[in-house]
Amino acid sequence: MQEEAPRRKDMELAAGQTAIQARAVSNAITKACRETDPQFLLMGRELQEIYGAAMGLTSTIQSMAMQLSQSDEGTCVLDQAGLLVENGRQALSDAQRTIENSVNHVFALIGHLEKFTSICEKITRIGIWFRVVGVNIEIECNTKNLSGDMFTSVSKEVNILSQQINQMVGEIKNDLSSAGSRLSSLAHSSSTSLAEIRQMAEKAEQIVHSSFADIKTLMAETGALIDTATAKAQIVGREVGEVVVGIQFHDSMSQRIEHIVEAFQDIEMLCEQFRDTEEPETLGSACIILEFQKKQLFNLQKEIRTLALTIQDSFQLISSEIHEMNTELTGSRLAGDVKRQHRVNLFKPLQQGLRQLGGLLATGKEMIEALQRSATDTATVADHLLKMISGIRHIREETHIKAINTIIMANQLGSQGQTIEVLAKEIRSLADQTGEMVAEISIIQEDIGSEVTALRAAIRQEQIPISTTDLEQGVKGIGKSYQEVQTGIRSVAQDTESLATQIKTVADQLSFLEELAAKIESSTEQVEAMLEILAPWQHSGQTHDENVLRLLARYTMDQERLVHTADQNQGDMQAGTEIEFFSDDDDKNRKSAGDGSFDDNIELF
Repeated sequence: MQEEAPRRKDMELAAGQTAIQARAVSNAITKACRETDPQFLLMGRELQEIYGAAMGLTSTIQSMAMQLSQSDEGTCVLDQAGLLVENGRQALSDAQRTIENSVNHVFALIGHLEKFTSICEKITRIGIWFRVVGVNIEIECNTKNLSGDMFTSVSKEVNILSQQINQMVGEIKNDLSSAGSRLSSLAHSSSTSLAEIRQMAEKAEQIVHSSFADIKTLMAETGALIDTATAKAQIVGREVGEVVVGIQFHDSMSQRIEHIVEAFQDIEMLCEQFRDTEEPETLGSACIILEFQKKQLFNLQKEIRTLALTIQDSFQLISSEIHEMNTELTGSRLAGDVKRQHRVNLFKPLQQGLRQLGGLLATGKEMIEALQRSATDTATVADHLLKMISGIRHIREETHIKAINTIIMANQLGSQGQTIEVLAKEIRSLADQTGEMVAEISIIQEDIGSEVTALRAAIRQEQIPISTTDLEQGVKGIGKSYQEVQTGIRSVAQDTESLATQIKTVADQLSFLEELAAKIESSTEQVEAMLEILAPWQHSGQTHDENVLRLLARYTMDQERLVHTADQNQGDMQAGTEIEFFSDDDDKNRKSAGDGSFDDNIELF
């Protein structure tokens, strides 16, 4: 009896100390858990913001890719630029060919006008001879005392016809001289301008093709840059998602802490029951429950530290990807010097080159319009000349009739009229020569008409597939599209800097996890001290005790069951045992309970 009393006293002391410490540990871990709740909630919200920002980067980058790959017209910017370059080059080539062909027709017209002028000179000389013959007839009549009425009228009429021929030919020569001068000036200026256009076109095409090649290279670089940035943004989003999934551990931790607190309440209750029952089995049951909680706390603090390391690794990877993305974006030729707000504009030479082509096209069109006006003027002159030729032909017929009548009258005079007959025959010969000249002029006039028709046809065949307005609008559209891409890349580069700062801020807050793990570790040490107090009665409890079974019935999570099962199968768990945050069964349970995966729903709280 004397030995039983001290033993009972020891048991009562152990039960009292255990109850006090159980209450203290319960309060400590509850407080530690509640203190971290706001930090978990804050991190959850910040991670959601980071995830949204990362997905925003992906969306922006993909929009830039679409901007480059397809425009409002359904073609990519590079194709648009290439089409403008090709159409501009083709248009200028067509204009040059048209001008060259037209100038050839102008030179041919000048040649016909020169022939026309040459024949007019001959007709002028014929008109002079008409006057000479008329004067000689008048002299012969005076010398031979021939009847003035018979031949004087012939002499006067021949003189009048001579004057009419000279007057008409003079007008024709003036028209020919004016038309020839205009055509010669146009041909010279067109030839000179055409040579200058060719030289300028070669330089403009070199600028355009060189610039287009640079843009093509830049487009390829930009496409690769966008692909890389997209991949990195997706990695950032995925890693943020992994962190979000990881900190969902807070939910399971809270539930497990609640179970641990309830277990300590059971231990406190068992210790209080001992005062009534004074049965060692009660302390043994408390010891078994306490042993379970020690393992739960040990694994909980281990999971927290593992979670902290995992999140830290994820943040390091995220920061690395963000830094690399920012470096590549800000270092690209397209973005230029972000800090100095300086952009590379490789489209500027292309725009200048295309505008030069547009200016040359405008010059070419002006030349073609001048050639068109020249064709119209020459056709008008040709029509006017045709009317004059008809007048000359009419004079020639009258002169021919006068010559025949004079010959007849001279024959009637016999020997006295021989000289006049000779002169009359000379008039007839001159009239015949005039007729021949008129025939030649008619042929030349037809040649001029044909050449004018050919000139007009050459100008009508000119089909410029692009106008200067098209070039200007196209250049503006290309520049606008690429400026939007430049702005987008610069925006993404700036957003990555902000995101990197935000990520660093969140990463710096991870210390609360280590502090939580340290507090739980301290509580675990207190539990070990409690186990030392109850060590003498640890074998008196039974795992099938109703108190233990009631505790196990409260296990609703695989983490808790895993610890219990490991304890049954292996005894104390080795320090290196890895505890998974979520088992496959957990995933199934969460999905069956309606919790979506991260890809479907990342909202935590």
